[in-house]
Amino acid sequence: MMERIAMIEYDQASPEVKESLDFIQDASGGHVMNVFKVLANQPKVLEGVSDLIFGVYRSGEVDIQLTELAYLYTSTLHKCHY
Repeated sequence: MMERIAMIEYDQASPEVKESLDFIQDASGGHVMNVFKVLANQPKVLEGVSDLIFGVYRSGEVDIQLTELAYLYTSTLHKCHY
């Protein structure tokens, strides 16, 4: 299946996007999910979303397992591969 919105790979990214992708990779244990690669088309959106997501992750208010379950449920609901 062909993607509808291009994913920006690290080697194609602007310096601003590379900085955000570096942060995401460090914060997520070395992996950058495809959703962030799509958001990289709009650097300010990428930065805002990553700040929000990792702010919630790091706050300790939402259990990481519950967060992962929400990702899995949402991707299943929309018939997306996660």
